[in-house]
Amino acid sequence: MRRILLSVLAILPCTATAAPPVTSVGLHYEAFAHGLAILTLDVTMSLDPAGYEVRMSYRTTGLAHFLYPGEQADSVSGVWDGERAAPSQFDGSGVWGGRSHRVDIVYRQEHPVIVSLIPKMTEERDPVPPELRVGTEDTLSAMAQLARHVGTDGTCNTSARIYDGRRLSQIDSRTIGMETLSASHRSLVSGTALRCDFVGQMLAGFLKEDRGAAARRPLHGSAWFASIEGSPPLPVRLQFETHWFGDVTMYLTAANIGQAAVRRTASTAP
Repeated sequence: MRRILLSVLAILPCTATAAPPVTSVGLHYEAFAHGLAILTLDVTMSLDPAGYEVRMSYRTTGLAHFLYPGEQADSVSGVWDGERAAPSQFDGSGVWGGRSHRVDIVYRQEHPVIVSLIPKMTEERDPVPPELRVGTEDTLSAMAQLARHVGTDGTCNTSARIYDGRRLSQIDSRTIGMETLSASHRSLVSGTALRCDFVGQMLAGFLKEDRGAAARRPLHGSAWFASIEGSPPLPVRLQFETHWFGDVTMYLTAANIGQAAVRRTASTAP
């Protein structure tokens, strides 16, 4: 489940400097598979022209929680290096399958340095070679970089290598174009939105008992970006494939844009 989320979290939101100014954004998502709720996710963020801070928490619900109970809270702070997100510090902690997990990473130039890692890497996974970690980003910085790119030029043709202290993944996204999202009682937004397709593939850090072709298979998905109440483009709906639950759809169900709370069906801006 957590490996699947790597591909999805990297496409999620952050505000963009070239878009209308927003001091803070808070977003709530709910994910469904086969009509059943399986995940809730919350994102809060703030940034200025020099840097950014992002916090994200998510937990399994319903059937997913019964099969794989877990919750996670991550945060990052960083600066902008041109168009690229340059993280300073990333922290993540959670409980998955009844077992505590924690990672603290500090970044020295382009080198991520592990400050703490629980459980130890050798207990469950193959280590990621040090040379492959150079120039990588965490999941939250990668999503900030992508959405900033969407906000500045209206496209999502970008890629990122993501290292979370355990796994190394490659995320690539491309612009499909403007589409119309159908209305849904689960969704905050319907109407015109920019569609971006993405693919995520794990490259290293495999579980010792899961090194086969299935673990290496790329996972595909789509995200639709739209403006809410004058905000920069935000991902308002996502669809992605998983090994566990088949196709999953994630809806934006509530948003706080600056001081305004948006909790009902809203029209989107082209």
